[in-house]
Amino acid sequence: MAKRRIVVLQNDQEWIDYLLEAFDDTPSTPEAAKSPQEALDLVRRGNPDVVFASPGLLTKPVTAALQAHRASNADFRVFSLGKTEGPSAYPFDGVFEGMSESIRDFEKKLAPHLPLPAQIHLLVVDDQPGIGEMFRDYFDHRTDPQFIVETALNGLEAEKKIEKQFPDVMVLDIKMPEKDGRELFRELKQKGKLPPTIVFCDLIASEEILYFRKWGNPAFIEKGAHTSTPPALAALIKKIAYFG
Repeated sequence: MAKRRIVVLQNDQEWIDYLLEAFDDTPSTPEAAKSPQEALDLVRRGNPDVVFASPGLLTKPVTAALQAHRASNADFRVFSLGKTEGPSAYPFDGVFEGMSESIRDFEKKLAPHLPLPAQIHLLVVDDQPGIGEMFRDYFDHRTDPQFIVETALNGLEAEKKIEKQFPDVMVLDIKMPEKDGRELFRELKQKGKLPPTIVFCDLIASEEILYFRKWGNPAFIEKGAHTSTPPALAALIKKIAYFG
């Protein structure tokens, strides 16, 4: 999917840094405005898809600009950064009262509010058949959105699957026979056919992270970690599918 335009209307640098980290595994890099005038300029000229805003920066002109943008774009989303006191002049799509303990918690709160497509095509590339079965068991019967789960046991199989149906998200193991995850990732990037990717493996060494970062910016999840539970993976997949 296409890169999204994210605007952050916030004068607290800690919030800005937090959101930059939250989206650093996507090509959608937030743009920050620290004053109402900067916020107004970004909203008017930026055509944003998602706005995260401190209620204190929502002056009447900024609120009017957000409302005008929403009138022309039903998928436009605005989230409050901080608790709103009393009735808000803008109908927020969600409220983040404070920074979550982890980025994965943030993703869980964000995912239900994203305007996702009716279907998400997911390709799981892992030489352990049980991993593909785990994803099928969890995702196959889900709706809003519906997940279409394809599996491949190595990089060669994955290439053929990608030629037939380009996935919205690829979940990729590293160590596999015939063609491993590093080779597949690099070759797909060189061909301009790399889907948004989550590297999902037993142990992620720093040198492997550096290797992948030479070619792209995937998310990294270790199997068995608390971030690898199906609900946490579902939230990450939805974020990756929407923000690219």
